[in-house]
Amino acid sequence: MNGFMRAELYVLRKKHRSVLMILLLAVMTATLISCVSLFAGIQTAIEQTKQSTQARLIISGGSFSAEQQNSIARLDGVKNVNMTASGMVRYLHSSGVPLHTVSFGGATVTDYERCGILRGNSASSMDDNFQNGNFTIVEGRHTIGADHHAALIHQSFARENGLKLGDTFFLEAVDASGTGTAKLKIVGLFEQNEAQPGGLLMSHQLYENMVFTDLNAFHQIMNGMESTTSEKMAVCVQNPETLDVFY
Repeated sequence: MNGFMRAELYVLRKKHRSVLMILLLAVMTATLISCVSLFAGIQTAIEQTKQSTQARLIISGGSFSAEQQNSIARLDGVKNVNMTASGMVRYLHSSGVPLHTVSFGGATVTDYERCGILRGNSASSMDDNFQNGNFTIVEGRHTIGADHHAALIHQSFARENGLKLGDTFFLEAVDASGTGTAKLKIVGLFEQNEAQPGGLLMSHQLYENMVFTDLNAFHQIMNGMESTTSEKMAVCVQNPETLDVFY
């Protein structure tokens, strides 16, 4: 092999190395771009998860005022605060005649006929039953903090008693500590999205006999006077780390 041929082979080897280097560089560049894109996608997913994930803290065991609610609601990272209270009530027509509750096989207990569970909230949309997707509004609207004596009832209960949006009825306390009565206006109807869990239930425990109202009405019924205090607060935040401020 003469010098010319050796030189030609050398140049060809150089070209092959250059092509291989270019291909290797292209592969590395493509891999790097893919990694950067994947990392950016992961970061976006993390941020979206943070925005969509909610953490909730339940504070109970005392009497909480509207001022305390407002102070907590102003803390960084707090999305909303729902003040809640619950009790047992009896349903009465505006004429004073007891309304029919829905039984569906639920056992009736003496002194709790025509009764159901009353839930007072800052806003019924923030009640656990609606937050977890168990209940859904089917007509009208939720109760809100500005309401005075508004009610959200089950559509089966409304159907059983011929009630509709805008109608009124009475609730009276049946708990030993209850002392009041209140006239409520129906602003919404709800329905449950799944069967009620548990075995044999008392009729007053059935979803169909639950009623939601504003805190003013709740205390008028239970204590004989309006108030916005509650026995429990549910604090909802976007980032679970925000809850550390409460410990």
